[in-house]
Amino acid sequence: MAIFTQQKMSKMPAGKLYMIPSALSEHSVYTPGRHELEVIHSLRLFLAERAKTARHYIATTLPPYKQQEIDVLELPKHGDDGTVKDFIKKIQSGKNGGFLSEAGCPGIADPGAEVVSQAYSAGIEVVPLVGPSSILLALMASGMSGQHFCFKGYLPQDKTKLAQVLVSMEAESARTDCTQIWIETPYRNNAMREVCLKTLKAGTRFCIAANLTGPQERIFSAKIKNWQPTKLGDLQKTPAIFLMYAGSEPTRQ
Repeated sequence: MAIFTQQKMSKMPAGKLYMIPSALSEHSVYTPGRHELEVIHSLRLFLAERAKTARHYIATTLPPYKQQEIDVLELPKHGDDGTVKDFIKKIQSGKNGGFLSEAGCPGIADPGAEVVSQAYSAGIEVVPLVGPSSILLALMASGMSGQHFCFKGYLPQDKTKLAQVLVSMEAESARTDCTQIWIETPYRNNAMREVCLKTLKAGTRFCIAANLTGPQERIFSAKIKNWQPTKLGDLQKTPAIFLMYAGSEPTRQ
């Protein structure tokens, strides 16, 4: 009588989640490196803030496949409709997947952090790729402390509350020797600059970095008493990073 042995089918190993940076603007001078291109061109599964923007960016890398051959899921604007879970399940089944930010580094001031959190909960390896971060680029060009810095995200829209928060941040910067970094919706950039120049102390250093890596890049950093409001011109509808530093001046050793 023949004897049959039952063998357990080996489970397909899970894929990896690649965090893929994209250009900060449509006409950015940034181009992905060789390794980043190899990863993008090896993937057929993506999750993005906006599918249309992601497909356009992927197309600029001249991939070896047609757009119809890739699956680009879009994050829901409100709540969770199961898109992220579906994306994670596909990676668990053995596919590699990539998360694409709308601009810059994913997971930094965008919804990518939640995707990464779910990936870890599912036992998936996360691989961050090299790319531009407007926050770090602005800090690099600011002349402010790169040893201690804090990103505050968006500040209050109301001018009275905004001024109060700025005073608090300025005091924190002086107390902790920490650079304060924040962002604003582009159509409120001019108003933000106006409140900052009226509120911050004369000796506090203030920087605005606008349209980073773009053809119209503009950066100006100086103490409030030396600030030139017209230096950067109109900032309306221009992506910008704001920085403030009230700590001690760096000294040479």
